[in-house]
Order: sequence, then C-alpha cells, then structure tokens
Amino acid sequence: MGMPQRWVEVVIRLVTVSVTLASVGCGSTSPAAPSPVSNPPRYPALVGHWVPAGGILVFNYRDTGTGDGWRCAVMMDVVSQTAGNFAGSMGGNGTGVSEPACTFSFEFQATMAPDGTLTDFRMNSPFGVGGCTPSSAAIITGALTNATMNLTFNDRALCRDKSGSPVRDTERTLTISVTRLSGASAFED
Repeated sequence: MGMPQRWVEVVIRLVTVSVTLASVGCGSTSPAAPSPVSNPPRYPALVGHWVPAGGILVFNYRDTGTGDGWRCAVMMDVVSQTAGNFAGSMGGNGTGVSEPACTFSFEFQATMAPDGTLTDFRMNSPFGVGGCTPSSAAIITGALTNATMNLTFNDRALCRDKSGSPVRDTERTLTISVTRLSGASAFED
C-alpha cells in the first residue's frame, strides 16, 4: 500500500502547485499604463530691471471727502525668483511738485500664482509713500507678466495735504505700471 499513498501525495502536490500558479496568474494580462507626468506650473519670469509706464498716488481725505493726487515714476529691480516667489527693490520719485509725495524706496519679497496674480507682497519697511504714517496694513494687488507689472497699494494713513495742513485721516492709493527694460525668457520654471 505504499505506492498508492505516495501517488496521492504527488497528486496533492501537483494540484497545490497548479492552484498557486493559477492564482498568481489571475488578473489583467495587459501591461500597466505609465503614470502621467506632472508638468510643474510655469510662472512669468520677472528677474530684471523694470521702468515706469505710469503711476499715480491719490489721497482721499476722510474728513472732507476731498483729495490730492500726484503722478509718480516708479522703478523696480527683481533680483531673484524661484517659481512664484520673487524679491527685489522698488523706488519712486516725481518731478516738480510731485517730488516729495512720490519719493520712496523699499525692498520686498512677493509671491504670485502661475497666472501672474499677485498673492502676497511684503515690504521691509512701513509703506511711507507721501510722507504719511500708515494706520493700517497695506493691501497690495497686482497682475504680472513677463513684460508688464501692474500693482495697486491701498491703505489708511495719517497724511498732510498739499497745503501742509494738520495731519488728516487719509485713504491712500498708489497705482503703478512698469515694463521690463531688457528681454528675458517668457517663463520661470
């Protein structure tokens, strides 16, 4: 009886191996598709020197509903950029009667979305445009491309009007437009 029992053991082993191989082989026989490659977002390239294309500083005095305005020439230098983060300096001046109100300078760090929408802008000093003392944080918005930047700074401040009258509660808006002085690549990776 030794032979039939051995034969049963061989059959059990063969069935076990066959079932195991069949289980492993189940599933799709087609090759797996490669995972899609994700392209990183592309940002406008901003490094370079930016020159005035237009600028205006407007004071709206809250106590009287009147205001003053000046034309300002603003320049920017963007010295570094990594994806949507960039940094540099900005300065402004005017001519004639615009000179005092439009004279300012500061360094900044900023962030933009891939479409060029400004999402964050931090200055290394208070927003002192117009010789005013800020009384609120500036809200800064902008649209940026590889060829133009349009920025608007809004805040409340304590300012003197053109006649030098006492300090007044003022809504202050600086709107600037700058263009790239020299060419650069269209996008920053």
